[in-house]
Amino acid sequence: MLTQIQPAGPSLAVVATGILLFIGGVNGHEHHEDNIPEGEGVSADPIIFAWGVLFPTGMVLGIIRSRWHVPVQGFTTVLALVAWFLGHAHKGRQFASNVHSSFAPLLMLLLLVQVVLGVYLKMHLEKGIHGKIRRYVIPAHGVIGKVMPVVAWVQMLFGGITALGFCRGDHLGQCLAHFIMGSAFIAYGIVLTILLLVGQVWLAATGRSQEFYDSVVIAAWGCVNTFTEHRWGGPWVHNDLQHTSMGIIWWCAGLVGIWLSRNRMGRPKRNVIPAIVILLTGYAMSAHPQSLPLSTMVHTIFGYTLMGAGVTRLIEISFVLRDKNTLVEDGSDANSFQYLPPFLLYASGFLFMGATEEQMQLLSDGGVTHVSYILILYSFAFLLFLFVNMLLHLYATNVEQPSIKLDPEALHANGGMNGRPNGHVRSNTDRRIRDAQEFELEGLISDDESADARMPDALSKTVPIWCTVMNRMFFPEDHKSHQLRTPSQVISRSEHSQIEAKIRQFVSSFIELNVDLHAVRSKISKPLLPVWITQDDKSLSTLQRDSQYHTVVLCTSSCSVIGGEDTDQGYIQGAGDDSENWAHSLTPALLWEHKDVLLSASEDDLPSIIAKLTSQDQHSASDRQMRPVAPTSQIFISEIASTSKPLLQGNTQAIITCGPSPQDDLEERLKSRYLHIKCGLGKQGSRDLRSELSKVRDFLPQIAAENVHDLIVCCETGKDFAAGVALAVLCLCAHDDGRVDFKDLGTQVNKTVVRQRLSWIVISYPDINPPRATVQAVKAFLMNGKYESS
Repeated sequence: MLTQIQPAGPSLAVVATGILLFIGGVNGHEHHEDNIPEGEGVSADPIIFAWGVLFPTGMVLGIIRSRWHVPVQGFTTVLALVAWFLGHAHKGRQFASNVHSSFAPLLMLLLLVQVVLGVYLKMHLEKGIHGKIRRYVIPAHGVIGKVMPVVAWVQMLFGGITALGFCRGDHLGQCLAHFIMGSAFIAYGIVLTILLLVGQVWLAATGRSQEFYDSVVIAAWGCVNTFTEHRWGGPWVHNDLQHTSMGIIWWCAGLVGIWLSRNRMGRPKRNVIPAIVILLTGYAMSAHPQSLPLSTMVHTIFGYTLMGAGVTRLIEISFVLRDKNTLVEDGSDANSFQYLPPFLLYASGFLFMGATEEQMQLLSDGGVTHVSYILILYSFAFLLFLFVNMLLHLYATNVEQPSIKLDPEALHANGGMNGRPNGHVRSNTDRRIRDAQEFELEGLISDDESADARMPDALSKTVPIWCTVMNRMFFPEDHKSHQLRTPSQVISRSEHSQIEAKIRQFVSSFIELNVDLHAVRSKISKPLLPVWITQDDKSLSTLQRDSQYHTVVLCTSSCSVIGGEDTDQGYIQGAGDDSENWAHSLTPALLWEHKDVLLSASEDDLPSIIAKLTSQDQHSASDRQMRPVAPTSQIFISEIASTSKPLLQGNTQAIITCGPSPQDDLEERLKSRYLHIKCGLGKQGSRDLRSELSKVRDFLPQIAAENVHDLIVCCETGKDFAAGVALAVLCLCAHDDGRVDFKDLGTQVNKTVVRQRLSWIVISYPDINPPRATVQAVKAFLMNGKYESS
């Protein structure tokens, strides 16, 4: 598939380009019926441009759902077919049987299948049997589209090898090693670039560190090299021993890297083992004995380049990132140093692919110096690095704004459920009071209800925001679920757009919490789809459910009353959504556990039944074994009433109580291991915490001197001030991996640390939702009063 052109440029450029990009201007081997006139050459320009540039670009356009996807892929398909036809019609140089011609039918078959699938999807056949077929066609189309650049790369390598007559006979094994390994280095560099710029969300969702995957591949590759680099049973020849020893160190180091990729608490942990493997491999290759001086120099520079990739990767992890996954979760502002490791891997790949025995002999015979050749190879590395960055920029700047709505016919992106009204009118004079159901995760919940809100912000904003954030975190390929859905009767288009513009920031904030994302992902098998049910739409029977999503039903029990609290009944708009006003302390867990009993009881009997159930639950709760705030094993939260007896067995304990007056029995029993934080009730108590928390800072080193192992923080309910004080303790002496050191209060506290520690409490104790005023008081104390509410 080569077309005839006039050669241009100096012989050096022609030779190097012919070796790497396979625009052959040199003599090949074993070709027949060569009808190309003397002084002319062959070129693969059209087919390289189609397969190497346009198809990857079209693939990215398809991922971001761009309207240019179909035009670009259509044009590229036509261009590829024309180039393929010209390659067979020019009647010029004819080659012997080769892998390039054998692989071409498979490539064209993939192209044909991809075109057929694309046309089928474009027809939008979704009813009847087509709905089931479409479910399989969509992922198949996506997989083939992503495989295309890989098989195209392989075919272009085959084309260059065929054009130059390389990799035949005794040269086959050595040739395969160089092209496979060189391509692997380039692929590794591309993967690192993807993870650096757009892959951190996906990586966090897997619950694994990047080095885990690197180490798995290194170990597997090492096992293959150990048993394939030497023909076992035969004599050790040439570089067999060096190649085999490199395989051994790869799988040995890979196992270490896998082991170190998690800390003792099971959380992902960065390590430098893959970087050390790359460094050692570069060192070995720099001293690899060669038969030609030119080959020796090229292998030496290749080794130095690979060593540079390893060293820069080590510096990046240890000193630039300081063992963090990234500096900016969305990749929008990577440190300039972080671009070095992937680029050097690109360069290493090109250097190694360009260092086969036959290429070195060809260049040596042509009088080409290693300096000129290496600079050209580096130039190709720069071009590929640029192209990959351009594609990732195209993806990153568009993927957060998907253009396809969830369901244009029934489910509007900023609309209701089948056109029904989702809200109800509420008096402008009413402002609902925020309660203990709120805790701050900095921007992931709404701060205040608007005076004319028709339903709680929790239903119209907070839950839809969380659904969108979770969908983007755990289902990055399902772009339909990435679009924010809000009830149009409650949220205006302007406010919807303002919230949607902050979704990326919310995703980054969620990642900063450093929760066990793998555990969360294991519980969510499908994207979340919020829908709204109101008093105007009381029946769930008409709810249209989509099997591809988990339906999150947001039900508001308030009704619309003309006149509001001005009516004789004194009804306050929205009061039905404040469960503390009518639920008699019934919790969701108790409701679902005893739903049959509750639903079968008469309305008059419900209060007494609920009182009995809550009393039994409180009694059983006091008998439950205490659990620590994970991932720590030493910090506990409880009620004051539970402190009448030792709460934990076998370890030295200290107790902090919060309330109007101290507990005399605890003070007498624990003496210096007891601390009382004096605080009033309600918001006054939250304000008292600002000054009282300084006692905690002095108390922690004191109990450390007495070898206290467990610290229990209590208040009247175990859900308010105790949670706030526990939050302060966690921020002061708990490390990211859950280790607690009461005497080491040097942890740097910022908003991110506070949010992370708060998430520990909420995850460990789902029934605890510390009030905003309490959290603000803790922040003010930890940040020396410099914190300002955002």
